[in-house]
Amino acid sequence: MLTSTLNIPAGSGDISVIVSNQSLQVFTYKPATYNPNTSPLIVVFHGILRNADEYRDDARGLGDRLGALIIAPLFDLERFPTDRYQRGGILREDGSLVPRDEWTYTMIPQIVAQVRSIEHRPNMPCYFIGHSAGGQFVVRMSAFSDVTGARLVAANAGSYVFPTLALPFSYGFGNLPSELS
Repeated sequence: MLTSTLNIPAGSGDISVIVSNQSLQVFTYKPATYNPNTSPLIVVFHGILRNADEYRDDARGLGDRLGALIIAPLFDLERFPTDRYQRGGILREDGSLVPRDEWTYTMIPQIVAQVRSIEHRPNMPCYFIGHSAGGQFVVRMSAFSDVTGARLVAANAGSYVFPTLALPFSYGFGNLPSELS
C-alpha cells in the first residue's frame, strides 16, 4: 500500500511503501523523457553502504536515456543485516527455512506492484539492477524466487550463487533444507 495515490512526481524524490507489514523508503527518479504509456521501470539495488539515494542518483542518466522510471528501495542495516539483504532472509541462524512470505525477496514484487499501481500501469516492463551487495541480492533473488517478466543485472557482486549442491549456501545450493536444494 502506497502512502499516496498520486503519480510519482517528475525529478528526484522518494515515497514510502508498506510491504510485508513494514514501511520501506523508496527513492525515485522520473525523467522528463518519461512516457506514461511505454516507459519501463528500473529497480536499482544499493550496495552495503545502504545509500539507495546515491544509487538512484547514479541511475538518472540511464533513466534519461531510456525514459525509465528509476526506483531504489532502501534496505536499512538495522532491519536488513547481511542475512536479510544479501542472502534474502531465507534461513534462520539455526539453518532452518524461514516461511517464504517472510523472505526479503517477496518484498520486491510488492514494491513493483505498488509502483505500477500508482503509475496506473499494471503491465509496466520492469528491470532489476544490483551492484555489490545489491548484485548479491539480485543473483540470489533470481535463484530462490519467482521473478518473471524482467531482466536482471548483477554487477560486481562480492559473491555469487552457483547451481550446484557441491557449494554450501550462500555460494551454491548445498546444505539447504530439502525444499530449496
